[in-house]
Amino acid sequence: MQGPPAALVHEVEHALALLQHRHVLDDDAIHEIRQGLKRARAALRLLRDAIPARVYARENRRLRDAARPLAAARDARVMLAVLDELIAHTGSRPYRPMLARLRSQLQRPYARHLAAARAPRRVAAMRRQLERSLESAAGWSLPRELHAIYAGGLARVYGQGREALDEAAAKRTAAALHEWRKQAKYLAAALALVAAKKSRAAKARKRAEELAHELGDEHDLAVLVAVLRRRRADAALLAELERRRRKLQKRALNAGQRLYRRSPERFIAHLQDISPAPSTP
Repeated sequence: MQGPPAALVHEVEHALALLQHRHVLDDDAIHEIRQGLKRARAALRLLRDAIPARVYARENRRLRDAARPLAAARDARVMLAVLDELIAHTGSRPYRPMLARLRSQLQRPYARHLAAARAPRRVAAMRRQLERSLESAAGWSLPRELHAIYAGGLARVYGQGREALDEAAAKRTAAALHEWRKQAKYLAAALALVAAKKSRAAKARKRAEELAHELGDEHDLAVLVAVLRRRRADAALLAELERRRRKLQKRALNAGQRLYRRSPERFIAHLQDISPAPSTP
């Protein structure tokens, strides 16, 4: 099992390897880079108490900013996939011509965002950010015993997810639900770094992944609804999509209440087995 320090370095090195071949920076590579850097940020969160606050803030910002130029292309591709799914859905038959037209219209901005992500200057800037992150990690002086560090970092990630759940439940806005989704993904990624197979942590990780997936589907529909509203789409179609969103929200909130039912301290105590062998970059 790979500990957070080695995992962070591995994910950054892998992203750099993909960026070295910008001519094959396709949808899959963009998705892989973004997911890998999210895992790297999750590892960084587990190490937060082991490095100076200013170093943590700087490295978190670097990893975030390195992935940011890829977001527009990925979001545009996801929107096309959501439309494809809706067009194929039997219940959307009356709206297929409208959805097909919208898909055709969104092809051009998708191509534009993909070209921007592949631009040599942008790729070079991303690589510089990641190379600096590796240089920084190589100079960290980490404690030999990291169990308490991991536990503290995981408790903080879990607590932030609980706060995001409360905000999402109270507001039910797209922004609040999206923020909760991000926190659930960080929790799943953090648990993956400290969870032995068939452990309580592994079960919690699976629940967090399923929650993030539900919230991801809800977010994709929310973005599509916003696009359709701007284009004055059929009211019946909008109503149908809003019904789907409410169903996903209800399922996510029910799952979230189960996952986040404990306090951060009780959650860590419940897991029991969150101590991978310490490793350093």
